[in-house]
Amino acid sequence: MRVFSAIKIDYEIAKEICKLLQALEKYKEEIKIVPAKNLHITLRFLGNINTESYQQYLRKLLEGYAKLKSFPIVIHGIGFFPDKTRIRVIWVGLKPSSDLQRLYEVAERAACEIGLSPEHRFHGHITVGRAKVPLSVKILKDIEENFRDFSWGTMMVEKVTVFESILHSDGPEYKELVHIPLGGD
Repeated sequence: MRVFSAIKIDYEIAKEICKLLQALEKYKEEIKIVPAKNLHITLRFLGNINTESYQQYLRKLLEGYAKLKSFPIVIHGIGFFPDKTRIRVIWVGLKPSSDLQRLYEVAERAACEIGLSPEHRFHGHITVGRAKVPLSVKILKDIEENFRDFSWGTMMVEKVTVFESILHSDGPEYKELVHIPLGGD
């Protein structure tokens, strides 16, 4: 199974981000737009793992997240990976948060404990599009001018969701497998 752990974006925030998704529609020949139902903040992508590793990973997440409390995250602005000169990914940003960093660290440690290589990087974001071709300066300027400093809102993080990513020719399908509450509730 192809698995990742993530924070699912709540309905109100997703509704706000749909404003950006709709604005990107005019560039659908250049940008593959992420469907609103797939919006999330990836904590750790595991890739293809067997059932035993998956079960071990879940146990470690349950242990780690039981010690953490729910917290708010502020969703603000947009950005690009790897950078503005070679855009491959368009994302909605998150204000830096030590709580979010701790959430990632639990997922990263659990992945390493089941034998996966460490990633050593985390930049919390919500992917909204992927460039199919190099994007023109005009497209970049349009996206940035309208959304660079946009505030998408604040949401409470109360659980982590483990998803299975099922690949299809028209894009991935994300199946929610398990919800792990923070604080062990």
